Amino acid sequence: PTLTKHGQSLDPEVIKSIRIGKTNRQQVAAMLGAPSAISTFDQEAWYYIGSKIEQTAFFKSHTVERKILVIRFGKKGVVTQL
Repeated sequence: PTLTKHGQSLDPEVIKSIRIGKTNRQQVAAMLGAPSAISTFDQEAWYYIGSKIEQTAFFKSHTVERKILVIRFGKKGVVTQL
């Protein structure tokens, strides 16, 4: 089988360095890069999405792993939930 990665592959050590109540949007962007998606209405949540997809020869591919990290920000742009 062939394994391909799509989206973001996030380092757990970098994620641990994000501090609720201390880390702001600019710092998160510097550490993790641009998010895969931003919440539509209030833009207070950033989504980082990564997938591993497996395919064998001509058979249909399937997702073997999907990780989603949601980071929520308060009105002042500081992380409130991770």
